[in-house]
Amino acid sequence: MSYIITSIIPKDGILREVHEEMLYQQAYIVEAEPGLPGVLKVLPPYDDRYHAFRTSPIVRCTPWFDEPSTIIMETENTTYTLDNL
Repeated sequence: MSYIITSIIPKDGILREVHEEMLYQQAYIVEAEPGLPGVLKVLPPYDDRYHAFRTSPIVRCTPWFDEPSTIIMETENTTYTLDNL
């Protein structure tokens, strides 16, 4: 299921360039298991194909196999919110 990344909140308060490129872009989750790095496929504004983005280890994540309307993925460094398209 495709989502839009609607919020990226770095725990250190510094939004990095890679975050700015991902914000409000189409994405889907490849991996989001607590304790392991997460993997998102993101469709950047400058390309017509998805790019893999690896996060820091996942702390907690909304169960996503049931395709909920909103997913909150908290990593050690950042919290991502993804909303269903």
